[in-house]
Amino acid sequence: MPDPLNAGVGMSWLTPAIRDLQGDRLASEYKIRYFENGASPNLVIKGLPAVTKPQFDQMVDMMEERHAGAANAFRTLYLTQGADATVIGGNLQEIDFRAVTGAGETRLSVLSRVPASLLGISEGLAGSALNAGNWSAARRSFADTWVYPTLQDLAASLAPLVNVPADAELWFDVTDIPLLREDAKDAAEITSIQAATIGNLVNDGFTPESAKAAVKGQDMALLVHSGLVSVQLQLPGATAQPQPLTSGQ
Repeated sequence: MPDPLNAGVGMSWLTPAIRDLQGDRLASEYKIRYFENGASPNLVIKGLPAVTKPQFDQMVDMMEERHAGAANAFRTLYLTQGADATVIGGNLQEIDFRAVTGAGETRLSVLSRVPASLLGISEGLAGSALNAGNWSAARRSFADTWVYPTLQDLAASLAPLVNVPADAELWFDVTDIPLLREDAKDAAEITSIQAATIGNLVNDGFTPESAKAAVKGQDMALLVHSGLVSVQLQLPGATAQPQPLTSGQ
């Protein structure tokens, strides 16, 4: 990923992800501090009738002892004449704590390129994201855009370190990867359709080699006809001319 602080220099996606995790940790710490301090907004106390610093410190310590912490939540605050308490903070609803943390989770999903529904984060567990069709589409998109390309790059990177035969290629086996089992089923169905297409082309008189090349390359221009046609395409009373045998047949 491009580094916004250094033009032309790349960085791992983990770098911005760690920054988001740090922000999420601070948000969680803020929530803990919120409950530790009585689950109430921050207050400014003005006009305490203290003449000396020891008296002021004694009043502050008394208020902290009686009103700080979750155990003292919702206790009534009593002030002497002339003192005043002003709210300077807000509650978690005003902060929209869920939206703040949910946005961080979504950014992690985007950075890691893993769909939110697959990660199981809050933004991916609501609405239509859990519908069978949408979940399957997210899984397939993840497999096609990340899993397969990453495995291919991994195989290509490890090939120089492995004694690969000259007529072989280092590849990966997806048999034991549950995420890709549906893709294996689709691949088997595609292979079956291709085999049936090749069989039909051969039955129609095209050479087996050209039929395989045309189906594999998805180019019908590669088909080569053998000159033999089915009985239904021959004129009445016509007989098929026998093909000359070559040596070895």
